Amino acid sequence: YGEQIVVQNKSITIDLNGHTIKNDNTHPDYAGHAAIRVDENGVLTITDSSSEKTGAVVGISEAEAAHGGAVITVVGGTLTLEGGTVTGNTTTAQGGGIFVKNGTVNVKDGAVITGNTAAEGGGIYARDNSTVNIYGGTISSNSAAEGGGIYATGSSTVNICGGTISNNTATSTKMDRDGISPQGGGGIATVGSVTLTMSGGIISGNTACGAGGGIGMRRETGTDAPVLTITGGSITGNTANAHEGGGIRLEGAGIIDPTA
Repeated sequence: YGEQIVVQNKSITIDLNGHTIKNDNTHPDYAGHAAIRVDENGVLTITDSSSEKTGAVVGISEAEAAHGGAVITVVGGTLTLEGGTVTGNTTTAQGGGIFVKNGTVNVKDGAVITGNTAAEGGGIYARDNSTVNIYGGTISSNSAAEGGGIYATGSSTVNICGGTISNNTATSTKMDRDGISPQGGGGIATVGSVTLTMSGGIISGNTACGAGGGIGMRRETGTDAPVLTITGGSITGNTANAHEGGGIRLEGAGIIDPTA
């Protein structure tokens, strides 16, 4: 894997303690490799005990985007962010900050995912049967064609229990599914039979050049419809420029019950 930290079949904690882990995998032989990879049965917790909270995991710059994958890749493992900043990555692939496949990502207070760019999922990209739990922390100022903050597909599950998803941008104005399904999802985009539950947290100030400024959930041909359940939290001040759904655009089943 080149200069890469790999966690597999073990549980470890990395305390950044104000330091930086930098992805320098720009050699063609290691194109697409992340700074950290959490593989099957691997459990990684990242913290930052420094008083200044300056610890970071940093990706590949815009000039090196063709070589880049996510800053952190999770394939069959579990990643928990309790501190530190995941930042500075630009990739022409999926998952600017974090890429997860058949794994779990937990974001908690003290964690920040910011300043990343990807084709899909500027902050987090989740596919297949992945689970993304946002308990706290901040996902902000990321960008992608679709899913500026978070992009989920397949049969993935996204749970928003706390934290802030703000000022992310989805740049695409394209239409899918025979021209009837606009791309977007400035804060969160889902495609396919994804389940999204929001019981807390804030989704604000996100922009979709297409549809779904805060949340955009699209069907996919041959799959079940997505499901959205909102029982708490705040969705405010989001914008969809070209199509509908400044706050939410949903092609599926939805329950919004803040009294639940």
